[in-house]
Amino acid sequence: MPNMRPLQPTLGPSRAHIGDLSEQVVERAEELFSDCLARQLKQVFGRPPDPALLAKLRERASAAMTVNVGMDFALHAKLMPTFWQPFFLISELNEARTATYGFVARRPEDVVGDRPESKRTPYCVRLLSPNLLQTSAASPDWEVEYSLRSVASSSIKQVVEGDLSLVREAIRTAGWDALL
Repeated sequence: MPNMRPLQPTLGPSRAHIGDLSEQVVERAEELFSDCLARQLKQVFGRPPDPALLAKLRERASAAMTVNVGMDFALHAKLMPTFWQPFFLISELNEARTATYGFVARRPEDVVGDRPESKRTPYCVRLLSPNLLQTSAASPDWEVEYSLRSVASSSIKQVVEGDLSLVREAIRTAGWDALL
């Protein structure tokens, strides 16, 4: 394993307007995400992924990689209804899961930073989805497992990079216990 590999569907800014969620824009975003995901999976496994599996993974990962997952957690945990610097990590062992990271806060005084992309708190949550290849995000059985902890990082990417040894351990043991 490797390292984190960012899925970068375009080299520069998109020509779509912010907030434009027309059918054409959504369709194009799905195509770009599928292409990037297929390239990454091919690089990791040495062969192109099965198209049906790729479509299923794309659909379910897209549903899992929303800020709504973090907001739902914050509200359920009686935290402020905020989720700063969301970061999504797709991991595949014998299952495929997404880990959603973000800064959360108990009270406004916990928040540091003057711009949305730099706001942070001393608290980070990692939300681990169920197996995306078995459970749909639309399923009533959709439950995430979480780890909430204190951190001293200014960016969520630093937190994720700090967790890479846990991801490697999960891969080495072929189990998710290291991330739970």
